[in-house]
Amino acid sequence: MSIGWGNSGGTSLASDNNLVDISQNGGSNGAHVYVDGSRNVGNVVQLGGAGNSLQLHINGDDNNSAASFTSGSDAASVSGLTVGLFTQNGAGNLFNVAVVGNSNQLATLQSGNTNSITGAVNGSFNQVAVSQSGNGNYSFSSQTGSFNNIGVTQ
Repeated sequence: MSIGWGNSGGTSLASDNNLVDISQNGGSNGAHVYVDGSRNVGNVVQLGGAGNSLQLHINGDDNNSAASFTSGSDAASVSGLTVGLFTQNGAGNLFNVAVVGNSNQLATLQSGNTNSITGAVNGSFNQVAVSQSGNGNYSFSSQTGSFNNIGVTQ
């Protein structure tokens, strides 16, 4: 856990069955997570003011998959948001995500003003759930492949 201003954290994994857990509290924090492998799960929490950013790159099978979603889908209509949750709470947060592989799932929650989520999912059976609350939120996702779905609540 990082507390204060200007903290940065990151990890790079090139193996299977790992948990990435990052928590940052304060403003102007950055987290960079690179995962290459199978059945890895990530959780990132950023709390604080303007300038927090999260960059996530996932490549492999079944990553961020603690299963769930699907049911009535559009990423299980967002409300519960579990499967490897990425949270940003505060003003001016930015989240960029790239997912390559099969059976990936992703959930992200942004609460505050001027938040932005940009994502690209390439592969099959991917699901994305996005929840944003506050003013000026932006969400853009592109998906390539079969059986992908996305649910966004703003």
